Amino acid sequence: MGDRAAKKDEATGRSVPSTAAEAIAHLPVATVAVAPDGRLEAWNPAFCAVCGLTAAHAPPDVDLRGFAIAVLGIVEPTSLLRTVDNLVSDRDASFAITHPVAGPCELRLCRRPDGGLYLCLLPQVAPPRDHTSASSIPDGRLGGHLQAVLDTIVDGIITIDARGIIQSANPAAQRLFGYSADEMLGRNVNMLMPSSVARRHDGYVGSFLTTGEAKIIGIGREVEGRRADGSTFPAELAVKEFDANGQRMFVGSLRDISDRKAAEQELRDFGERLQATLNTIVDGIITIDARGIIQSANPAAQRLFGYSAQDLRGRNVSMLMPPKVANGHDGYINAFLTTGQAKIIGIGREVEGRRADGSTFPAELAVKEFDANGQRMFVGSLRDISERKAAEQELRDSSERLQATLNTIVDGIITIDARGTIQSANPAAQRLFGYSAQDLRGRNVSMLMPSKVATQHDGFINAYLNTGQAKIIGVGREVEGRRADGSTFPAELAVKEFDSNGQRMFVGSLRDISDRKAAESQLRQMAATDSLTGLHNRRSFEDRAKVELERWRRYEQPLSLIIIDADHFKAVNDTYGHQVGDEVLLAIAGLCRTSIRRIDMPARIGGEEFAVLLPSTNLDSAAAMAERIRSRAESAKSMSRSQRVKVTLSLGVATCSEAAHDIDSLLRLADEALYAAKADGRNRVVVAT
Repeated sequence: MGDRAAKKDEATGRSVPSTAAEAIAHLPVATVAVAPDGRLEAWNPAFCAVCGLTAAHAPPDVDLRGFAIAVLGIVEPTSLLRTVDNLVSDRDASFAITHPVAGPCELRLCRRPDGGLYLCLLPQVAPPRDHTSASSIPDGRLGGHLQAVLDTIVDGIITIDARGIIQSANPAAQRLFGYSADEMLGRNVNMLMPSSVARRHDGYVGSFLTTGEAKIIGIGREVEGRRADGSTFPAELAVKEFDANGQRMFVGSLRDISDRKAAEQELRDFGERLQATLNTIVDGIITIDARGIIQSANPAAQRLFGYSAQDLRGRNVSMLMPPKVANGHDGYINAFLTTGQAKIIGIGREVEGRRADGSTFPAELAVKEFDANGQRMFVGSLRDISERKAAEQELRDSSERLQATLNTIVDGIITIDARGTIQSANPAAQRLFGYSAQDLRGRNVSMLMPSKVATQHDGFINAYLNTGQAKIIGVGREVEGRRADGSTFPAELAVKEFDSNGQRMFVGSLRDISDRKAAESQLRQMAATDSLTGLHNRRSFEDRAKVELERWRRYEQPLSLIIIDADHFKAVNDTYGHQVGDEVLLAIAGLCRTSIRRIDMPARIGGEEFAVLLPSTNLDSAAAMAERIRSRAESAKSMSRSQRVKVTLSLGVATCSEAAHDIDSLLRLADEALYAAKADGRNRVVVAT
């Protein structure tokens, strides 16, 4: 835009800027003017200072896209341009960007009445300023469109004179401190400071005006502000001097950093171990051009490889790779540019990096291509995974048994909403139930339960949501799961409630315990069984006898007992050995099994002594069964598979009565009958009377 004659404000008679360049020249905020056709018009000295430009840097003849890429460092300005296109309906817009020089910034856009734009670049922490290079604002008022820029800036902007008297405060500053403009204008700015600082403030300003020694002015720092209600808050403050018609003035930009400070305090409270871990999780970011030449490297990348940014910039990225990889790197890029065949780009993989000292380390690398003003560029993100690799190696060095166990311990994780509808299922859950994620998502979780439980499940959830009474949620229990093929399995289930954007949700962790249940059953069997014969052992026999005795007392059903002993068993062991002796015991156990009913209980209660508990059996029937066992043993050609061994049995029979009313008295009565059988010559049955 060409020079125009200066206009006068009809109300004040002061000069009003006639061009966009004039309007922004003396603003303390880094500002760029964009013409209605999208071309750059001008930028002000504050923008040059923030972006590391000199006065010799004139705005390039580019459109907004070129400006966003070349000057602001925005790689993909699609969202920026889309917002600019929509400014017909949107009064303003803002973006969080990271400038190559200024670092994290807020980019605020505001429309001009003529259809153009003002772009204000607001660094999160203001860069240092040289206090000797004060700008001067011409005596006149900014146009309404520039005032709108100041009114929409999220940071508080306050101007004071050399005595510290407040001259202006934008709406953000008024909201920040809780004062109206009328309450602030004309009062000393120390009203906005805690008393410990306010007393010394005028001295700071006076010292700066006298000696030029800056404590805040032109430097920027964190300070503490005081609101109208007396409460204080931490803030970032950047102050700059400017000349207003020969009068030394100061403009300050404040940002409330309470949330950031609270977040920092919360992180400190996590403890030293977690704090140290979180502080070290920073990925290295490197950009290169199509020739593999490094264009930039963030501080994390510099620490990762042991080089400074100056050491890296302009050199081939292969310097960061072991020789065996470095030699082929440029070929990879050329092949990708020529054929589009990606080996790393757009895929991500594990690679090996080489530090400045020659040492190497494993890293995860993700590479993405982007366009920078028509130039093909690549950005890579690296993460050192040395510790993870060391941990993996340590696991591999574990024993095969533990390794196999760890490899199979994978729980199924399922999330549902308050209606019981499945929201997600991890791969382990999919394998556990035999469904894919698509099969599960959107269906009621009761599909994974046996029908007898499934019909009640929604009621459990509703009862919990209404009453807080938990049957599973927050408790944990053993349940039964149903697979896609209809089969069921036992599982351990732990359920926890969580909040997802105000919606009550539940996450369940399931572990298949089929093997454990089978092992428990086997252990119970072993605890109740004689290891040689497979019959019940003495403990199991006595437990069952107590139950049957209680039934006998309550229902007066007869209960009898047979005690069996192998005749001359010691001689068998002495003559043929213990292996043959064991075969004889197995043969006796077989006779017991095949001679009794299913409700009867045979047991080995001693070395060569056996017992048979006979529920609902009177003394005569018990004696008949004892005789059947004896006669079968007597008629057997051999009681051993390996030797021809004849063994006879002596048996004592007793039944429950007033004299034999418990297990001890019943065993004693049967034993007495057994000893009588042995005393009478063995190979016979004696009934206790």
